[in-house]
Parts: sequence; structure tokens; C-alpha cells
Amino acid sequence: MPNQYENQANVDAHIKTTGPEIWRQSAGKVSHVFVSLGTCGTATGLSTFLKAKNPAIKVIAVQPSPGHDVPGIRNISELDVSKLYDPTKIDEVLEIEHELAYRRAVDLARNEGLLAGPSSGLIFEGAVRVAAREPVAFGVAIFCDSVFKYAGNMTRHLPELGDELSSNT
Repeated sequence: MPNQYENQANVDAHIKTTGPEIWRQSAGKVSHVFVSLGTCGTATGLSTFLKAKNPAIKVIAVQPSPGHDVPGIRNISELDVSKLYDPTKIDEVLEIEHELAYRRAVDLARNEGLLAGPSSGLIFEGAVRVAAREPVAFGVAIFCDSVFKYAGNMTRHLPELGDELSSNT
């Protein structure tokens, strides 16, 4: 078992690959990184790499409200399963009402053509809120899911989607 919640290779993968790719593609201009918390390998690894390059980079974890059913991510209160979460690597934890995760995923599909799932919708909402309150010179949002795995969840939270799909066939 890879044990993604305890395996340091999870963090190392983001230190060795994702972090350098973001740094390179942004030409070192990245100012904010928006992530969710699941295994916490992404958040810890990206923060480790990017803050070594520029300590001013803000890493913002977006979490769903308690009692959520957003697949794959966790609220801080649920992180006891992960040994990879390092709160010293996160500049802010922003809580978003979990119902918005589904609405924003639909918005991303309709307005941007991105078929992202609910955890990405949550991250998007967090990035929008931060950008509304402070300058975000170059933000990177890690969208780690696709809507295709979550059609049932999407239509349960947004019943009108099921009606739209059946009327388009």
C-alpha cells in the first residue's frame, strides 16, 4: 500500500516536480498558491519548494465547511488521518461553505470550459475571495479533480443539472 497519508514520497513528488513546474511556468512570478487539504502532500510539498525560492509566496489552503461531502478533501477537523499536514507551511486556511463547491464547479464549466470537480470549485471560490480583498499578482490554483467522477454528487447538490442533461438528449 502506498499509504498516501503518511508516505513522504507524496510530499517529495511536489517538491521535485509540481513546485519546479509552477516556478518555471510562472517565471518566478507566482505570488499565491491555492490548494485544498486531502492527503496534504500537495500543500506541504508546494509550500516547501516555493517558499525556498521566495518566502513571500502565500500558500492558502481552502477547506470545506464541517459536515461537507466534497470528495477527496478534508476540513482541518478531519486531518487526523494525514501525517503530512504541516500547518507551518500554510499562510492561511480559508473555509468556504461546501455547497458553493458544486456551484463553482458548474460555473467553471459554463464560463471557462473547465470540467473541474467540486474540490476545484471550492479552490476557485477561495481564490476569488482572496483576490477581492488583496492584490494577487500571479495566482496558481491547483485543480485536482474532474467533474466526470462526481456526476452523482453534482446532480444531488444541483438537481437542475439532471433536468438540463435529460432535456439536452
